Amino acid sequence: ARGLMVEPWTSTGNHPAGLFGGAENNGMRRGMMPKSASFASSSSSSAAAESGDSIRVVESDLSQFVPEGNPYPWMPSHTLKKQKILTKKGAHIVQLIEQERVKEATERIDIPDFKAGDILQVKMTVPENRRRTAKYKGICIARRNRGVGSSFTIRNVINGRGFEIQIPLYSPLIQEIQVVDSKKVRRGKLYYLRDKALKFSRF
Repeated sequence: ARGLMVEPWTSTGNHPAGLFGGAENNGMRRGMMPKSASFASSSSSSAAAESGDSIRVVESDLSQFVPEGNPYPWMPSHTLKKQKILTKKGAHIVQLIEQERVKEATERIDIPDFKAGDILQVKMTVPENRRRTAKYKGICIARRNRGVGSSFTIRNVINGRGFEIQIPLYSPLIQEIQVVDSKKVRRGKLYYLRDKALKFSRF
């Protein structure tokens, strides 16, 4: 459907048909409110020009907005596909940032392939102790894979008490991760060692 969009403007601000009322109604400013906006033929535009109003004619093509085979000039709601592509989701942006952080960490240090049951020795920087280097050794009782939030937990016995420390896998404080020995286990989490005798956690 093609037509001419006619918008007559006046300086008085009063609509002849009384649809909008005076210019003082609803805070309307004089000379800024269109009297009407409709699709008309060339005869209606010429008639408005004879009345003394200034005419703004805009040619529009509404057929480009009407889908083929649709008798209505709008798209039915049940045919709309309201789906966001992956690049528009915030989770996708966070995923890209995490991949960059993981790549930087793997280029800085060599992270070995280890699992629960392996004996690990981790060399770390301790900021609280004037950034001195400390070594932690123990059995890995759990490993959590969550992208840049991945971590692992090692357990050992110090001064006759069980000691556990959870270390972020891609922490910038880690200097070296070394696999000392591997134990054959049947579980992915070795939390049952907390209830066992301390000799099973001493390494």
